[in-house]
Amino acid sequence: MIKSISYTATLMFLIIFAVPLASYAINRSDFAGVWLFDEGSGKSVKDSTGNVKNGEIINAKWVDGKFIKALEFEGAANESYVSIPHSDILNQEIFTVAAWIKVPGTSGWQTILAKDAMDIGAEELRTYGMFVISGQTGVHYSFKSKNKTHNTVNGKAVVADGKWHHVAMTYDGTTLRGYVDAVKDAEQAFAGPPIMHNGALNVGGEIKGRYNLKGAIDEVCILKVALDEAGTKTLMNGLVNFISVEPSYMSLASTWGAIKKQK
Repeated sequence: MIKSISYTATLMFLIIFAVPLASYAINRSDFAGVWLFDEGSGKSVKDSTGNVKNGEIINAKWVDGKFIKALEFEGAANESYVSIPHSDILNQEIFTVAAWIKVPGTSGWQTILAKDAMDIGAEELRTYGMFVISGQTGVHYSFKSKNKTHNTVNGKAVVADGKWHHVAMTYDGTTLRGYVDAVKDAEQAFAGPPIMHNGALNVGGEIKGRYNLKGAIDEVCILKVALDEAGTKTLMNGLVNFISVEPSYMSLASTWGAIKKQK
C-alpha cells in the first residue's frame, strides 16, 4: 500500500512538474488562418479560425489527403490554384507558414503558397512564399522586405518525389528558416520587416495563376509566431488538434513540440 502511494505520488510529480518543462503549447490565438482542405466537395475552402474569408478553388479537384481530404492541382495545363482573400491578419512581420505537399516530380517553378501582389510599377510584392524550385526537387523560401529587397534561400531536402512532405517557413525578425518534415532545411539572416500589402494568399499557384503546382496540397496554416524545429513537428500531428477543442492548447500527448516567439 505504501509502495503504491509512493508510486502514485512520484507519477503525479512527474506529470505536474516534469512535463511542463518539456512541453510547450501552441495556442489557437497564434494562428492567423487554418485551412484543413477537408470539405471534400464544393468550390471553396474554409478558414477554421474564422479570421479570414473562404478561399475560392479554381480548377483544382478534391482527392484523398494526408489528413482526410486534400486538393490536387494540375499545374500549368489548367492554372489550378486556391485564392484566399486578403485580410490584415495575414500580414505578419513574424510568422510561420506551413503545408503538406505531394509533388510527383520536377517542373518549372511550382507555388506551394504565396502572399503576393503587384504595386503600381508592376513590381512583385511578397510577404512570404514557398515554391518547389524550377527543375529541382527542393523548396525555395522567400519574402520581400519593406525596402523591396528580395530575400531568398533554397533548401536541399527532396520534396518532389511523389510522397507527402510537411514544409514550413519561419521568420523571427532576423532569420528566415525552412523546414521539411520538421528538420531544418535552410537558414539565412535577412533584415526585415516583410512588406505588407492587400494581395491575396494563393495556394498551388501565384498571382494571376502563374507558377502552378502539379500535385496535392493539404492542411495550410499561417501563424503569428516563429516556430522552432520542434514546433513545426507538432503541426505535423494534424491542425485539427489546435482548433477542435477549447481551451486553446494541445493534449498532453501532442505538446512535446516547442515554440519560439523569437526576436
